[in-house]
Amino acid sequence: MSKHSSPSLPPWHALLPALIFAGSLCACSGGGSSTGDMSANGSTGATAANSAGAANSAGAANSGGAANSAGTTNNGGTSNSAGTTNSGGATNSGGATNSGGTANSGGTANSGGASNSGGASNSGGAGTGGSVAATATGDVRIVKRMGDPSFDAVVTSPSATTITWLDDHFYRMEVFTTFFDDKTSFYKKGLVYSDSAVIYPGSSIATSHPDWILQDSAGHPVYLDWNCSGGKCPQYAADVANPDFRKSWIASLKTALAKGYLGAWIDDVNLALRFSDGNKTVTATSPATKTVMTEDTWSAAVASFMTDIRAALPNYELLHNSVWYARPTRTADTYVKQEIAAADVINMEGGFASDGGLTGGTGEFSVSAKMTFADAVHDAGHWVIVDDFPSTNADREYALACYLLLSNGKDALGDSSMAPNTWWKGYDVHLGAALSGRSRNSQGVFRRDFEKGVVLMLEPGASNQTVTLSQPYQTIDGASVTQVALSAHQGAVLVAQ
Repeated sequence: MSKHSSPSLPPWHALLPALIFAGSLCACSGGGSSTGDMSANGSTGATAANSAGAANSAGAANSGGAANSAGTTNNGGTSNSAGTTNSGGATNSGGATNSGGTANSGGTANSGGASNSGGASNSGGAGTGGSVAATATGDVRIVKRMGDPSFDAVVTSPSATTITWLDDHFYRMEVFTTFFDDKTSFYKKGLVYSDSAVIYPGSSIATSHPDWILQDSAGHPVYLDWNCSGGKCPQYAADVANPDFRKSWIASLKTALAKGYLGAWIDDVNLALRFSDGNKTVTATSPATKTVMTEDTWSAAVASFMTDIRAALPNYELLHNSVWYARPTRTADTYVKQEIAAADVINMEGGFASDGGLTGGTGEFSVSAKMTFADAVHDAGHWVIVDDFPSTNADREYALACYLLLSNGKDALGDSSMAPNTWWKGYDVHLGAALSGRSRNSQGVFRRDFEKGVVLMLEPGASNQTVTLSQPYQTIDGASVTQVALSAHQGAVLVAQ
């Protein structure tokens, strides 16, 4: 998926190559967990396991079962302006003696952005996403990413009860053609996967259109710099500046969308140079334009491609899986703005619980910086999916807390492990409208107050903190508390009694 690791951490990616274009659509089973440059595959329903570097050409069944294990270290970060001032400042929303509900009531400073106020703004932008209705900011919308082969059975010939459950519990599902094509008859909110920047070695596209692949100075095809070993990588870097490549890619996506999907989940929308010859980083050139791909020329090409996709698909919801910390000036950058404008939704892959490269404080790769990125997306009129991969309920509560701290009422939270038999009760909380924006105090405690509860979170690297509340609250597990002890990288979602 999106090679989202921070500069300080090695990249990882979940598994499975997904949709290839121009007649080379893979039969990805529900499991086709996609985190950008996925590789391994194999779940039920596939005829030929199409592992990462395999051809994945015309009809090779890319069953997608490989689980998308948690957390593309999608750390990185925009510069963080939110959180530098500890909005609740005077009341110190997280300190040892912070008096519960009174603190941080106004949400003036560090409020999570002008649009982070319960969803009154943020119209959603172009496409069907523009009509996304806001709910109460303290409600939870869950997105299911297909990736666990055991989930294939849930959506294969489901009962009426299961169909209702899926519709009620999953605000969106991130899915794969062709496995999910016949499921659109009962689930109408699927976003079908397509990778915008790759061509697979050995595929029909690579064979018939080698000029659609970026080249090094010697004219050899260039790889995307991910999961390389032994002089090879599983994915060639597509020449996204090539108009013929774009037309073919869009035509194939249109074919998939016509099967009944709400929209597209577009991967590797990366405004960052990551090219390799299999052994080392290399400079790439576009065979179509004869232009060397600098940071600017590559970013311009990607942003322009996204604009073309938007223009070709005005009535579909478009989800971009992009690197949130791309470009030196982050969301102030012209190309980043153009890319965001071409989407309805931005996928923040790795979320917060699974993003091991995030730090405390207010630096470039801090939790605050990542939340500030979401604020900028809101301010541009769009929404985000906090696409986390929690493996424990403690991680889920941390992810949920971070989501509620930034949500504007249109956002959603990803948890690919959810199913009828694994549903976590924490996702059923209803905190009502936000009474404030989020605040962050000098000890690294984040807080946001709601009509029916309060959310607390202690950032990574912080010292243990105890928050004293002004009234009794109930934890997700049902305990009544008037004081909460927090460790670093821990959240608490509390319901008023």
